[in-house]
Amino acid sequence: MGSIGCNLAPHPGIENFATTFKSILARGDVSDIRFPVTEFIDGLDWPFVDKAIIVTSAAPQDIFSRCRDLQPDEHWIADDEELAGIDGVAIPQGHKAVVIWWD
Repeated sequence: MGSIGCNLAPHPGIENFATTFKSILARGDVSDIRFPVTEFIDGLDWPFVDKAIIVTSAAPQDIFSRCRDLQPDEHWIADDEELAGIDGVAIPQGHKAVVIWWD
């Protein structure tokens, strides 16, 4: 897999990533999800992404646990510097940007 979770073996499948993040986005405490492109790698069908950014009022651990079948490595709350490079991300009052990251 050349996009997200490419180091996972076995890879859970792009469909599982899509289903998981669609269900997270449908939650009432999630306002946005972004997948910033980390790099473009020659020969791959699409850009490489190593994290998802979930804008939410939920606890970071709750969001991380919803992704456990996708085998993420870490999570944290993004700071302003990390968010500066992502166009159009808005953080509503009471929300934060939770980063889910794959090594």
